[in-house]
Amino acid sequence: METRKQMKFNKKESVSGTYAKKGQDINDGDFITINSAGKIVEGQFGSQNVFEIKTAKGEFLMSFNQTSINSLVDAFGEESENWIGKKVAVHSIKQNVAGKFINVYYVAPEGYEMGENGFEKIIKGTTAEEEVPIIGEDGEVMPPF
Repeated sequence: METRKQMKFNKKESVSGTYAKKGQDINDGDFITINSAGKIVEGQFGSQNVFEIKTAKGEFLMSFNQTSINSLVDAFGEESENWIGKKVAVHSIKQNVAGKFINVYYVAPEGYEMGENGFEKIIKGTTAEEEVPIIGEDGEVMPPF
């Protein structure tokens, strides 16, 4: 008698709507509003974090890369439900992808700029990661070590 193996399948999520077109529906420097908590969707290039967004030109879908997700977690917390209604800036950076230089789009909260380790919050002209001056007992700024 032949033993049959059971197979287990996972349901694949999908989203309906039109994806924002780079350079047409969204551009570097635009501000968009996050309209959903997002879904993980299996696509041609693996898992994608897809969110509903609102731009000056209408409502669209947009896939957020991990660098963008990291900046949103930093600013708004781990629960993407808390991101709904937040306005974020669109950043376009030319990068080498599969041997071609293309514009890669990122989103980050206002006041964040791309640094060595992804987006960093800018505080009064410096990044939050930079050292804050130490003030001595006499009120003098101590020299950096």
